[in-house]
Amino acid sequence: MTKYPHIVGDASSMEYAAMVEAFEWAIDLLGILPDERAGLFRIVGVPAVGGSVSAVARERMMRHVVAIADAVRTLLACEDEIREWLRSPNPGLWSGFRLPEMLTPLNVMLEHPDGVRAIRVQLDGERDRIAYRCLQS
Repeated sequence: MTKYPHIVGDASSMEYAAMVEAFEWAIDLLGILPDERAGLFRIVGVPAVGGSVSAVARERMMRHVVAIADAVRTLLACEDEIREWLRSPNPGLWSGFRLPEMLTPLNVMLEHPDGVRAIRVQLDGERDRIAYRCLQS
């Protein structure tokens, strides 16, 4: 326990408010529509004790979306390209069914419980490969 719980509470709420603001920035940059935004919260809606969505899972998803937006902004030049990337079939994302089809990053994010994290990992890897190539030049 902390000696000053009221300070920690205020700091936590300020940090959460800043994270929510960053999440809203990311949603806007990625061009995620309101129904898709709701879908992101639904996919992480694993019931916690009492049947409510886990606040930890919700916050984790929000932080992943912010990291995705930041990584895509680093890799692509403009908002139109970023929004197109989110909705375009990606050769690195396959459905895994008998008749494989490429999925879009948004499909993965909305249809798989770990989809948001998977897209973040993919983008972090791509950003690291580019940085490594730049260092080698």
